Amino acid sequence: MNILNLYGSTEAMPIGVECINQSGLFHLIPDSLFTYVRTADNRVAAPGERGDVIVSRIGWHVGHVFVPSYSSSIINYANGDSAMFLDEKCTCGYEGPSLGAIERSEPALNRADQSGCQVWE
Repeated sequence: MNILNLYGSTEAMPIGVECINQSGLFHLIPDSLFTYVRTADNRVAAPGERGDVIVSRIGWHVGHVFVPSYSSSIINYANGDSAMFLDEKCTCGYEGPSLGAIERSEPALNRADQSGCQVWE
């Protein structure tokens, strides 16, 4: 049995799926989101450069049909992660863009509130 590891966030899910050959390398899913990496000087990252993960979602493709999002669309949303942008053919055969070395840009504080529920700050 294979376990599938997805990369995403509450606001944008799924962004990518982990490669079956390379742990920590996530192949982007272009049918659901437009994802890129933005450098500290606000450029789109070149392959091999690190920066902030930026996502946009206005809908998704189902087969050859574009279905607009009837809920909230997101445009150029920085999800709080940094990653390295990669755009080369993978050993698994995937030929699209990928993200590697994904890290939180700012650590989240996880604590329980008075009711015992988890709170992320």
